[in-house]
Amino acid sequence: MKFSVIIPVHNGEKYLNECIDSALAQNGDFERELVVVENGSTDGSVAICDEYAEKCDAVKVFHVGSLGAYEARRYGMRKASGDHLVFLDADDALKDGALETLNESVLKDDPEVILYNAENMGSEGALKFSFPFTDGHLYSGGRLREFYDIMCAGDSLNAMWNKCLKKSLADRIVSEDDPDTPGMFNHGEDLTQTAQILDEAKSILFINKALVSYRKDNAGGLTTAYFPQYIEQQDFAWSKLIGYAEKWQKRADEYKTVITKRMALTCTITMNKLIKSDMPWKDLKEELDTLIRKPFYRQYVGGELPMWAPQEACFVHDLQTSDDPYKKLLAYGRKLRIKRSIKRIINGIRLHTLL
Repeated sequence: MKFSVIIPVHNGEKYLNECIDSALAQNGDFERELVVVENGSTDGSVAICDEYAEKCDAVKVFHVGSLGAYEARRYGMRKASGDHLVFLDADDALKDGALETLNESVLKDDPEVILYNAENMGSEGALKFSFPFTDGHLYSGGRLREFYDIMCAGDSLNAMWNKCLKKSLADRIVSEDDPDTPGMFNHGEDLTQTAQILDEAKSILFINKALVSYRKDNAGGLTTAYFPQYIEQQDFAWSKLIGYAEKWQKRADEYKTVITKRMALTCTITMNKLIKSDMPWKDLKEELDTLIRKPFYRQYVGGELPMWAPQEACFVHDLQTSDDPYKKLLAYGRKLRIKRSIKRIINGIRLHTLL
């Protein structure tokens, strides 16, 4: 049995050593390789990748230019030579014994997909997700619908870094390219890829054990910063999920309400990222005006949010749906900047006092 650990890397120098070391530390009655897809890094990631490739035969590094996370993973899936593929982001880490656990599960049940739990770094011992699936159960046939329901209703299944795929399944997924896929697809790409996987999978095994450590709120990560192309890429991702949902549904528009609420939340998340950004104030005002005019935003921002939406998102959504959203959102953004400035001043005074 051979596992391929696929690691897309873009400007990941801060945690890359920890990530790669965690995969290299996996030992057991199996083979393993690391497929590191370095795509357009401008920091020290290139040198780190090459150093590992030079000293370790198990590490295969591919420098592919600026592809984006979606295409980087697909490239890694094509280049992998393992029987099963495991995905890992460059700022996360595999837990000790993760591949051994997966190997035992593969030998016992031969699933096409293994979904496993995770833990947040700093909260070791506590499971990140509360999945409604049965630990150790192999789902197939009509029971795959349980995954479709969760995929459409919430974001707990989105991540690629807590899944193991059979190579034959991965080959089916990457055999065709969608010409409409956005370039540098970094936002919503995990939702799109997971939906593809669920749609193709004939069997899914669930392991309610943390096999990966997730680095929450990495300030340099793609999930925390604001990017102008964010909402267009999310629009593409949602359109793909809607297509799968129409295929999965047993009655017309079965998943429409829950997906529409999630799209409203996407509008709020996008706005919150912008308001909290360090963008120059003049640029922020212009970007805010641009954002509220975008077709996806205008269509879905007024919708109801999911019940599980964070309190902060509900507050921002109230501003977005107010009588004068532009003015009120700017006022909120200005208030946040004042708070940050005061905090920096206080921290500076404390540091000066200590010195």
